[in-house]
Amino acid sequence: MRGYRAPYFSVTRRARWSLEILSELGLEYDASVFPVHRRYYRISGWDGAEDDSRFPRRIKINERSLLQLPATTLRFGGQNLPAAGGIFLGLLPYRMFMSSILQANGSGHPAVIYLHPHDLDAEALRAPASGETWREMSIRRLIAIGRSRTERRLRRLLADYPFTSVREWLAAAGR
Repeated sequence: MRGYRAPYFSVTRRARWSLEILSELGLEYDASVFPVHRRYYRISGWDGAEDDSRFPRRIKINERSLLQLPATTLRFGGQNLPAAGGIFLGLLPYRMFMSSILQANGSGHPAVIYLHPHDLDAEALRAPASGETWREMSIRRLIAIGRSRTERRLRRLLADYPFTSVREWLAAAGR
């Protein structure tokens, strides 16, 4: 294994200790930071990472270094907005993803996009769960709507822009 991404982009200020462990294990990169304000990506106890770099950078950890590959964001109105894939690819305007890729590439950096297999499965969210509240049902339906668009938007991104894997990018960049 050459790299790692923590679930829910959960490497935040409180979990920086985990980067030391990844470095000790000999990993080359970490993609566990989503540099957006917590209102855009919230999990319990999440303290945000909006002050982190939006672009790949080497971070020094003891006597080692680790390449930090943050998920791509769109800088707009003085904020970093989530524009890297997942649920956002289906819910947010396609133009936002185009702009985020152009911003990253225009700054000389790759856009880092992610997608989970379940992001392509809208059918899994069609049936209501037992005991589901109105709020839970509303969120489930919203996510299902987004997922129904995700494959089409992913295909469009792949047609509009050249993509590669992190492994191939690292090799080409001589990292």
